[in-house]
Amino acid sequence: TYFAAEALRQGHSVFIYSGELQDYFVKSWIDGQLAGKTSLYNSEIDKINNWYRGKLKIYDNNIIDDDEIDNLLEVIEDTVKKTDIRMIILDNLMTALDGCQSNDELYRSQSNFVGKLAKMAKAFELVIILVAHPRKSNGTEFDNDSVSGSADITNKVDIVMSYDRSKNMADDERLMVVSKNRLTGKLAFGENGIKIYYSDKSRRISTNRQRFDKVFVPELEIRNIEMQEELPDEIPY
Repeated sequence: TYFAAEALRQGHSVFIYSGELQDYFVKSWIDGQLAGKTSLYNSEIDKINNWYRGKLKIYDNNIIDDDEIDNLLEVIEDTVKKTDIRMIILDNLMTALDGCQSNDELYRSQSNFVGKLAKMAKAFELVIILVAHPRKSNGTEFDNDSVSGSADITNKVDIVMSYDRSKNMADDERLMVVSKNRLTGKLAFGENGIKIYYSDKSRRISTNRQRFDKVFVPELEIRNIEMQEELPDEIPY
């Protein structure tokens, strides 16, 4: 969701599908990242809501029981045509294709789904981020073959990257690997992997361990998350 928060900060509209989290939980997580802290007061939530009103669309995965994948694609395309959505985040591939009965059916569905997303991204000039689970690790470094499922998942997309924390990393350390890049050809893996840091307090990521204080919502008074905050009279939400 941090990609969504950053896109909103830059003035772009975002569509999010989560097959595992309720829509209100996704919204709460993004609100926390935008504010830079996990506990928000009602007045802060109101300011955040007013700031991104009309720019954040979250798919309610409870309204569809069958044929979710077909409905999801239809909703995405219809939303893109009717709004100014520029980024789509789908988390994750397995939950979107949960109705498949066999591996063969699953792999065909994965190939078709990713292919349709790739065509949609090019046709409407969108950034589409599709989350896919990796295979069980055997200790080897992440590459395109590490993605669980059909090989077409990585074959049909322009960029493949992973975000992970290995056992030898500190609690706040993460590593981003770029194993495919059709846009510029630049890859980042092994010693060239991108080290980033995660803050539990702000739910943000950064390339600088000391810098999680970026202002996302100008209307909010953002304080340094490392400083002790004064408690206002309001009751926390």
